Amino acid sequence: MTNASAPPHATTARPGEALPPVPTGHARWPLGLHVLVTGALACLTVPRMAQVGMFVDGVNYAAVARNLASGMGSVWRPFYTETVYPVFHEQPPLGLALQAVSFRLLGDALWVERAYSLAMIVATATLIVLLWRRTIGARGFAWLPLLFWLLPGVVTWAAVNNMLENTQVVFTMLAVYTFLRGSEPRGAPWWGVAAGASVVTAALVKGPVGLFPLAAPFLLWFSAPRARGARALVSGAVMWATAGAGSVLVVSLGAWPALVAYLESSLVPAVAGSRQSGKRVSQFVRHLFTGTLARMAALLVVLVIAGRGTRVRERTWNGAVPPGTAPAAASPRAWTAFFFLIGLAGSIPVLFSGRVAGHYFVAATPLYAMAFAGLALPFVAGLQDPAPGPTRARLVAGGLGVILLAAAVVVPVVAGPLEKRDVAWVRAFDALADAVPRGATLGTCPSLRENWGLHAYMQRLFRVSLDAVHPGRHEYFWQMTAACDLPPTCRPVKTAPPFSLARCQPVPMR
Repeated sequence: MTNASAPPHATTARPGEALPPVPTGHARWPLGLHVLVTGALACLTVPRMAQVGMFVDGVNYAAVARNLASGMGSVWRPFYTETVYPVFHEQPPLGLALQAVSFRLLGDALWVERAYSLAMIVATATLIVLLWRRTIGARGFAWLPLLFWLLPGVVTWAAVNNMLENTQVVFTMLAVYTFLRGSEPRGAPWWGVAAGASVVTAALVKGPVGLFPLAAPFLLWFSAPRARGARALVSGAVMWATAGAGSVLVVSLGAWPALVAYLESSLVPAVAGSRQSGKRVSQFVRHLFTGTLARMAALLVVLVIAGRGTRVRERTWNGAVPPGTAPAAASPRAWTAFFFLIGLAGSIPVLFSGRVAGHYFVAATPLYAMAFAGLALPFVAGLQDPAPGPTRARLVAGGLGVILLAAAVVVPVVAGPLEKRDVAWVRAFDALADAVPRGATLGTCPSLRENWGLHAYMQRLFRVSLDAVHPGRHEYFWQMTAACDLPPTCRPVKTAPPFSLARCQPVPMR
């Protein structure tokens, strides 16, 4: 029965049923809004990447990946430095191996890890759009989940700083997407195979958190009972079976010693709390709720208030997708619940980590964005002009997007990088670069033994290992002037505060 007060194209549906497709005008892609969101993504990443400095973990990962690409170490025994983690088991190796491929193809340059990170964040954005179209189905509003996704600062921070979560999220999103493709009425079993393989890959990139897409079949059954048809069960079963078989295959390929070493050196101490800094629950609440959910909720409130001023109830939006392209009869409300629940599945394991950091939630953030975008969609649908063709608002949005895209390139060229990191160190490294013996092991101040940032930069920039335990055994000494005095057997070669390079008379080993 139709609503007499609604426009001629408006229709109604019984509770739990998806709304039928709306006229073509509603399904048009508002190009200006998509360009605007793309420009925002570029501005939040490229100007911050245009520098040598990075968070120390990102420098570590780039150094290990570059070494692997150069034939130093192997996938299951990655090499960091001669003196610090000569076998690097602090993280699972697959994310490092994937980045090593980019170094093998493009060469040893600082822009390679930046290009790799950009490729990963673009791949994530693409999967968000694809997943939105296969579930909610409102193609003209695919910019909406992207907007919510960009709100938490950890999303672009992880990309800018070459964090492994930036790679892991690609595979967790791919696992959810391929599982749902396999759950469609015409879904082929190989989609479930792809989902299981993606889960194994995600876990091998950044640990057990990558396993959370295995909860998707159960959460789909819980949130959308009408979508729990035979195909969904088959897709879930195939995903689980493939994940199990893939794990066995990985172990048979020689991964077991590496995985055991990772568990013993990193994962078990973290879960046991030996690396804990601060209370887990308070950190969990701060990063997840304050850093992610609260920001998305604030945007949702703004959109709801704005949408209330329009005739929202008299407009329809494309809450369904064409028959045969999504799990059976799941309504937009059901999809919102599904995405929120699977986001929680990707977040709760973080609570058991010894140290809770914001970037640990990167894999769950796109799923929360999908959920909040689903809630906002009816109100945004009332705001967006459904008429085909360009409008003034779309032209303005597109123009702003083009300006942002141009600014992402021009700003770092004219004004230098935004959020400059380790500026004094990078300046000193540049000044000393021509004197540093590449690939050598240098002695250094004993107090710098655990200065992980220094170890990371020296390996990434010069392939240099630093020995703070037996510094007198080496021909060269790297001094940080505030950390120690120059040994009496050494003479300065070149100085650039806060560092100095000296040549020494090595002490014979006993």
